[in-house]
Amino acid sequence: MKARTFYQQGIKSQKKEEYSEALTLFQKALEIDPDCYKAHNEMGYAYGNMGDLQEALKSFDSSLNIKITPHGLYGKALTFYHLQDYQAANLFFQKVLDIEPNEWAYFYIASCHFYSGEFELALQSLNQAILLNSEFKEAWNDKGVIYSILKNDEKALDSFQQVLNIDPDYSSAIYNMGTTLADSGNYPAALEYLDKFLEKDPENFKALLYKANVLFFMDLPEDALTYFEEALIQNPDSPEAWNYKGCVLSSLGKSKEAITSFKKAIKSSPDYVAAYLNLSNVYKELNMLENAKKSLQEVIKIAPDNEEALKEMKSINKE
Repeated sequence: MKARTFYQQGIKSQKKEEYSEALTLFQKALEIDPDCYKAHNEMGYAYGNMGDLQEALKSFDSSLNIKITPHGLYGKALTFYHLQDYQAANLFFQKVLDIEPNEWAYFYIASCHFYSGEFELALQSLNQAILLNSEFKEAWNDKGVIYSILKNDEKALDSFQQVLNIDPDYSSAIYNMGTTLADSGNYPAALEYLDKFLEKDPENFKALLYKANVLFFMDLPEDALTYFEEALIQNPDSPEAWNYKGCVLSSLGKSKEAITSFKKAIKSSPDYVAAYLNLSNVYKELNMLENAKKSLQEVIKIAPDNEEALKEMKSINKE
């Protein structure tokens, strides 16, 4: 049987995600023709899909030693990316672009810049990807995420809307629209998007937590409490959820329950300053001043320059 036949059978197995079988067939092709760079390439992708990234690199290197192709360079770049070696990944994605335009190479270069904290460079690469494909929804979505980080809510919302114009059911953009609207204070609109997202993924912890906060800011504490409890079912060790739940309980006058909630937040995250401050406030409201001081002392141990803790400590000492 010719090498080409084994190679083609391997491609068919790979398309069916039968990667182990594909590797066997590519290896048989290489036993007949060791210089079949395409088989080396596809072995690299098969190893990558199986999570064996070091073997994937070896296969791509073998392919590139025979012939330099965009497909081989892209595979090597992608492997470095999954190894979180973003500098090497960036280098090889650039090598792809030196040969031919590739929207996904630009997309991953943007991701490399993103993980290196180089947001403006990431935006430039995403714009290049979108120039090649104006309906590249993943690129539009990542633009929105970066604009959210940069506190440019208007551009973030515009980017997420571009995604939804292309694919109205794109879950990530629906969630991101909801959270960005919430962060910008547009709570009713945020709630619409979060509800839409939760229809598809009703047990999503982050969406439940965001919805709970939105309801609290809309002055619906009882409803907020329900969703904080739903969120804690999904992630019972979340210090943020326990802290926010404590705030809601405190606002409802349920001080003892609030104290329990703040203590659980602190147990999950012993350096959680906000929970200590909130706990101190509840103790102060209950006139349990020694307990309030102890909470403030913990804050000062963690953050000696915390102005709120220092101010409150001074106020309590006067009392």
